[in-house]
Amino acid sequence: MLATATTSIPQARPRHGGLDIIRLVLACLVVLAHASFFLTIGPEVNFVFLNGVARIIVPFFFVMSGYFFEAQTRDGIWPWARRVLSFYLIWTLVYLPIILIYEDFSPLRLGFYALFGYAHLWFLPALLGGGLIFHLLRNIGNRRLIVLAVLLVAAAVALQYYEDVTYDMAHLALRRVHEAESRNFLFMGFPFVAIGVVIRRTGFAEGQIGPRDWGLLALALAAMAVEVGFNFRFMPPDGIYEVIFSALLVAPMLFRFAKRLPLQMQGRAVRDLSSAIYFSHLLLLIPLREHFHPPFGALAGLTLALTFALAPLLLMLNRRIPLF
Repeated sequence: MLATATTSIPQARPRHGGLDIIRLVLACLVVLAHASFFLTIGPEVNFVFLNGVARIIVPFFFVMSGYFFEAQTRDGIWPWARRVLSFYLIWTLVYLPIILIYEDFSPLRLGFYALFGYAHLWFLPALLGGGLIFHLLRNIGNRRLIVLAVLLVAAAVALQYYEDVTYDMAHLALRRVHEAESRNFLFMGFPFVAIGVVIRRTGFAEGQIGPRDWGLLALALAAMAVEVGFNFRFMPPDGIYEVIFSALLVAPMLFRFAKRLPLQMQGRAVRDLSSAIYFSHLLLLIPLREHFHPPFGALAGLTLALTFALAPLLLMLNRRIPLF
């Protein structure tokens, strides 16, 4: 996930510290989302966080990966593709015991996870497929790329709305399959990677933050509030909201603000820490939840604490095995 965004940047150069800090914060928010932390406040707050704020996180990661994509693939697409694929295969093997222990085993289920990714690992095949599609379409022009990205995200949102109003969401069979229909390389990976590339090409993330940027950020957040409010008021509370349309506005603006934070860092420690937290947290959260049944707040706190404790080991392993 996070590793694929900046591996081509020489380590001796100061890194974009704002991006590293923001992705660390977002990785921790992923843990809170998966632990249902905001249910400790109330179902309404949890809905807004889970189906609003949290739905910006992965688009932001895709945008960030897209921003560095052309620099990473300057010598060809296949070294980049092999690297992302290797990350995916390694983490899938790491999570295989979790799948076998806590999931109902079937070859079909394993095949589905192998193709679309287990839980949060879906980001990697979506990034891989999205990057390959972008590479094929890289010469169609920035404006057409943006139009295509908007149309694909709109199609994903429309598909979700159709299923939310026509299916019995409380008793939906194969829910993960329906979720994968929208959160995949076509409807999320490619659109937001393309947006990240266009941001780099046009210099949108450069220059000082000004009144126009604050206005655009306010507009983006207002659009997200309206969309999430509509979903909360008029749509099923247990519906599928993997993609929100307002992410097209919020994710690029969040990236611009993050990149302009006046922070410089040497080395990849913070970046790799965020990757370690993102990839490993379910290794701890799932056993804690299944065997000890702690309250949501305790589950989130324990998972975060243990994930941070595990991170140094993963960082050491990363020197020998490419984990991120």
